[in-house]
Amino acid sequence: MVMRNIKLTLAYDGSEYAGWQVQPNGVSVQSCVEAAIEKLTQQKTGVLVAGRTDAGVHALGQVASFQTESKIPCKNIQTGLQRFLPDSICVREVAEVAPDFHATYSAVQKRYRYVIHNSSVNYPFLKRYVCEFARPLDAEQMHVGGQHLLGKHDFRCFESHF
Repeated sequence: MVMRNIKLTLAYDGSEYAGWQVQPNGVSVQSCVEAAIEKLTQQKTGVLVAGRTDAGVHALGQVASFQTESKIPCKNIQTGLQRFLPDSICVREVAEVAPDFHATYSAVQKRYRYVIHNSSVNYPFLKRYVCEFARPLDAEQMHVGGQHLLGKHDFRCFESHF
C-alpha cells in the first residue's frame, strides 16, 4: 500500500486544551486530531506540527501533517475529520503533499499575534483572546521597543531539545 503525506491547516480555540502536544494532565489539540484521523481512516498515526502551542493558546493557521495509506480524497478528509473533532478545532485546508514534506522542518515562517485590550472595562467575550490591561499605555515607547522585534530572527536557542 502506498503511503500518502497529508498536510492539514488547522484553527483552534486553545482555551480548554493543555496545549498542542499530548499531555498526561489534560486533553491536547494533538490528541483530538490524532483520534479524529484514526476514526476516519481506521489507522493509528502520529501527527507532526509546525510549532507546538502552550496551554490556552489559540491558532489560526497551524500546519500539521500525517502519513496514511487511506485513499480518501482530501476534500473528504477535511469534512470527515471535522465530523470527529470538537467545535473548538477547525480543519481549514487539507492537501496531499510530497513525501519529503515535514510540518516541523518544512516551515518557512511563523507569525505570532499578541492583542492588548487597553480599557478599564473588561469585555467578557474578549477575555479568552486578549491581554486585558487597564492602565494607560505609552504607545510611543511600545513602538520603539517593538522595532527590535522586526525582521528575521533565529530563535532555535529557545527550543528545548529532548
